[in-house]
Formats: sequence, C-alpha cells, structure tokens
Amino acid sequence: MLIIMTILVFANFGGTWSVLRITLLVIGVTGVIGSAICRIIQILRG
Repeated sequence: MLIIMTILVFANFGGTWSVLRITLLVIGVTGVIGSAICRIIQILRG
C-alpha cells in the first residue's frame, strides 16, 4: 500500500515517464531484495 501511495505522489509531480521509471525501480528493488532473502534462507537452512 505504501509503495502504491509513493508512486501516486511521484506521478503527480511528473508525467507518465516518471510512473514507468518508478514502477521499474520498485520492481527491480523488490527483485534484488527477494533474491537476497532467498539466499539468506538457503544459507540458514544449508
């Protein structure tokens, strides 16, 4: 919910390109964090 609110706030400042950049950034960050968590879990289990 918080991420969506942030995107909406930034969308008001810029145009559609800003929304696309922020969305891609959010997806990229979540992917990196997700893979990091997966690796940590594997290390803890291993």
